[in-house]
Amino acid sequence: MKRGDIVKYSRPVSVEEAGFRFILLNEPEKGRVDIKLICDDRIKPIETVETEEVEPVDVTPGGMA
Repeated sequence: MKRGDIVKYSRPVSVEEAGFRFILLNEPEKGRVDIKLICDDRIKPIETVETEEVEPVDVTPGGMA
């Protein structure tokens, strides 16, 4: 994963969490990464999570976004 990638939770605990998508704000460092929720809110939530908690989203045509 690299800065700017679209990611999702790798182990969502609810259907709502499964639909969340985030922008990776920085390169993974010391096993942690900052992510920003993609949403229509004026202030977008930012969260720091362990790298294993997120995975890239396939955004290619025909991919499972």
